[in-house]
Amino acid sequence: IGLRPPAILEPEELAGTSALDFIHPEDVARTFDALQESLSSSRSAPAALLRGKHADGSWRWIEIAGTNLTDDPAIRGIVVNVRDVTVRQDLEEHLSKLAYYDSLTKLPNRRAFADRAEQAIARAARQEAHLAVLFVDLDGFKQINDTLGHEIGDQILERVGERLKFSVRAEDTVARLGGDEFTVLVEDLRYPHDTSEIARRVITAQGLPLVVQGHHLVVTASIGIAAWNPEDPITVDEL
Repeated sequence: IGLRPPAILEPEELAGTSALDFIHPEDVARTFDALQESLSSSRSAPAALLRGKHADGSWRWIEIAGTNLTDDPAIRGIVVNVRDVTVRQDLEEHLSKLAYYDSLTKLPNRRAFADRAEQAIARAARQEAHLAVLFVDLDGFKQINDTLGHEIGDQILERVGERLKFSVRAEDTVARLGGDEFTVLVEDLRYPHDTSEIARRVITAQGLPLVVQGHHLVVTASIGIAAWNPEDPITVDEL
């Protein structure tokens, strides 16, 4: 097969190269799967989404679709159509972020949190593991907004989100539900009371002074904890 890079490369520059030289290393296995599917099919195989190397060295999203024409005397091979879909892929990722991420803190939003919590409950039920949700609410945040303005309030919320992420494990999910309400989804707990230690770390981190536009502030947080036992069926809303 031939995967032709942009026309700014001369044909002689491609001599001795393989199509796989222009496929991202992480996508090589998927490329072989797509080719195998084309070989085993008497018609067009579903398109595969891969990363292809641009002539300038950057990686572009490409869509490849193979059609098995080995029985066609005029072709006797696999015809592969390649299309650059980088713009489309970037747009889809942007729309996904708008739908599932908070625009201010860049944290997962209420919708994303509900999806992750539902999956976490299902995993915990299968593995008979414990999980918990921490509901974090900032103390007196309305007064900050009323006295210092929403611009400073927004900056504080961004800093709070950053501190939350650094206070918990990398595998835990920190989300912003809205306003000054945040949640932390904690999975794979050995003991339910382990959440108390996580909550203490969060409170300690949030209690450190903040300097925002010359204002020295201390914003504390209150936390409610819901620990779930896998023996008790529960929904995300109930949790």
